[in-house]
Amino acid sequence: MGLFQTGCDLRKYRQDKFVTRLNYISALEDIPTDNPYAEESPIYDFGTIGGDNHFAEFQTVASVENGDAFSSLEIDRQQLLMLVHSGSRGYQLRYTPI
Repeated sequence: MGLFQTGCDLRKYRQDKFVTRLNYISALEDIPTDNPYAEESPIYDFGTIGGDNHFAEFQTVASVENGDAFSSLEIDRQQLLMLVHSGSRGYQLRYTPI
């Protein structure tokens, strides 16, 4: 599983506009990303994040139970987050907001 900051400020987030933009994605190549690796990203060949219990969902931080542990993650509470469970595919992308 991976948790990614989307770069989308929660104060500017409007679900209806976000859903409209997501509906225009027809392939993974349509998602702007920064590839931190020297080689071409292999995920464009997969087309899905897998089946069964694999998912990608948008989340926010509702509460923090352990402030020290949370601080070490360097997560901005004011950003929309994306939680991805992709099994063994192990995607490691830096997500750029769409």
